[in-house]
Amino acid sequence: IIAVWSGQAASFVSSGAAGFALIWYLVETTGSPLLLSLATIMYFIPLVILGPLAGTFVDRHNRKYIMMGADIGIAVMSLTVGLVVWLGYASVPVVLVMIVLRSIGAVSYTHLTLPTSDLG
Repeated sequence: IIAVWSGQAASFVSSGAAGFALIWYLVETTGSPLLLSLATIMYFIPLVILGPLAGTFVDRHNRKYIMMGADIGIAVMSLTVGLVVWLGYASVPVVLVMIVLRSIGAVSYTHLTLPTSDLG
C-alpha cells in the first residue's frame, strides 16, 4: 500500500507542477495579470463545483480504478498540452480549456487520499 500512496503522491505533485506551468506559460507569453487571474480561477472552478460530487462518487466506487482513470486522463492531457505547444497551436483559449480539463482530472485526488475507515 505504501507503493500506491507514494505513487499517488508523486503523481499529485507532478500534476500540480504541470498545472502551475500551464498558468505560468500564459503569463510568460502574454504578460497579462488578468490572464493570470483568469487561469487560476479556471483551475479552481472545477475543484469547487465537482469536489462534493466527486467525493460521493469516489466513496461508492473502486478507488483503484478511479485513481488509474484520473492518472491516465491527466497523462493524456499532459501529452496533448506538450504536443499543442510544440506544434505552435497554444493560443490563450486552448490553454485555458486545457487548464480546466486538467483540473477536472485532478478533482478526484483530494478524495482518494482519505481512507474509507475515516469516513465514519
